[in-house]
Amino acid sequence: VEDISDRYYLTTAFSAAAEALLVIGADGRMRYFNSSAETLFETLAVGVEAAAVLDQCDLPHGWWVPGLRRGIERDVGIAGKRYCAHCMAVEIPGEREKLTIVRMRPLEQPA
Repeated sequence: VEDISDRYYLTTAFSAAAEALLVIGADGRMRYFNSSAETLFETLAVGVEAAAVLDQCDLPHGWWVPGLRRGIERDVGIAGKRYCAHCMAVEIPGEREKLTIVRMRPLEQPA
């Protein structure tokens, strides 16, 4: 029961976030995303390669991978709009590989 409740609360919190949130597995596939991310990326689906979705941004392939750093922040363009993408590697208890979480916040557009 506790696992189900935790998952429900987590899903609710992710869905309520105004920023686009994506969770990418160590295998480079989408594990989770919220409704804001679905609005931003039309080709999102659980299990799809992150590159198939995120390569449409105006940065080189793999821009979302923090590498040896815990996190990176990038200015990203998608369909003529600018976003601040914060990408961080997160350890999962009991797993050897890390997940990558990408949070995309819209940047103010010049008037």
